[in-house]
Amino acid sequence: MLFGCRILAPKGTIFNVNTLPTHEQAAYLALYQKLPLGQFSVIETDSSLVISSDDVRQFQFLIQHRLFPIWMMIGTPPLGPDFNIIEELPYQQIPFQSDVVTLYKDCITAIKKALIPIIVIPESVNRYDFIGAFIAHGHIHKWIYVTDTAPLLDSHNTSISFINLSSLTQESIHRDPSHYDRLLAYLDWGPRLPFCAMALTRFDDLIKEVFTVKGSGTYFAYHMIDYFPSPSEDILAKCVTTIEASFGRSLCSDYLNQSIKGVISQRDYQGCVVFLELDSDLIYIDKFAVRPLFRGTGLGKRLWLDLINQATNLIWRAAPDNPMNAFYQSQATFQVQQDNWIIYGIGDSDIIRKWIPKIALKASSFI
Repeated sequence: MLFGCRILAPKGTIFNVNTLPTHEQAAYLALYQKLPLGQFSVIETDSSLVISSDDVRQFQFLIQHRLFPIWMMIGTPPLGPDFNIIEELPYQQIPFQSDVVTLYKDCITAIKKALIPIIVIPESVNRYDFIGAFIAHGHIHKWIYVTDTAPLLDSHNTSISFINLSSLTQESIHRDPSHYDRLLAYLDWGPRLPFCAMALTRFDDLIKEVFTVKGSGTYFAYHMIDYFPSPSEDILAKCVTTIEASFGRSLCSDYLNQSIKGVISQRDYQGCVVFLELDSDLIYIDKFAVRPLFRGTGLGKRLWLDLINQATNLIWRAAPDNPMNAFYQSQATFQVQQDNWIIYGIGDSDIIRKWIPKIALKASSFI
């Protein structure tokens, strides 16, 4: 049954009901609206979670923008006529079955009718195995666990905004037992579900979490990194697209004519590093780029760590107003101001110094 739905903006959010105020949020909205039905998001809640009218409005906001998440409830929440809050939403309860293929088809059928599919997962079912298999089958882009205990906290009771699953270990989970089973599941999901962004957040921050990778909870990602010592034309073309999206500028038409030694990139080219070999002892970092939507997710740091493992001596330059300068200064063993550039280096300063004039005079790669 399709219930009437009053579209109201969630209280306390930064969003307007008709527009998304920033480029990042608008980009995510456009991305999600282009996805095939059912690939947008899975939202998971426990039966013990108290849901208010304001929380329901978060879903109403998504519906207004033609986004229909698949809502999974663990346990036996009261979905009968006494549960008036849920009745404010256009939803369809999908009978649970362990066959994720059939269950996913039933969810798509509900979404085609402009209904939010609600699946009640019995407590006897291993939620992590089931949800992981469901996400993998549907190739779902966003999974959000809504809990009153989000975000995760570190040993100083400070919120943890991001956890890189590629560097998370079972040992580190033991040191912080909160959400222990769930973190173990993420550790298992990461390599298998690199297309899915995962997050823990509160209901109050659900909309913010949907439209950003930073959100207000704890965001998880598994950054799969590839190294191409002799990149093909196709790989270089994808890097050009990433670089131009990152800098918001167009590269010169002859950019790829230079002798590119290698490329390090995130599997989906959300970030990349392009470097040249100046001589057998020195690598020049020509471009270090992370797309705006993935800044703050640890991707840049992961690319950097892979990069510095490729060479003993590195040199690169940055404009004085480059927002990365604070990071570069923390990493470099050598730096000097030359003309309109700050020249950075790691390694043998004598080898680096002899290349400083040439690096400073190198023509811009951008139009």
